[in-house]
Amino acid sequence: VAIYPGNVLTLQMSKPSAFHYKSGQYMFVQCPAVSPFE
Repeated sequence: VAIYPGNVLTLQMSKPSAFHYKSGQYMFVQCPAVSPFE
């Protein structure tokens, strides 16, 4: 995780080889260091 000027947050993750996804799927990421109420 990196935070840049202008309240820009980047999150980089690796995908496990057995992980498959389809269009329209999403994930919810909580980051209390950025916003404790979300």
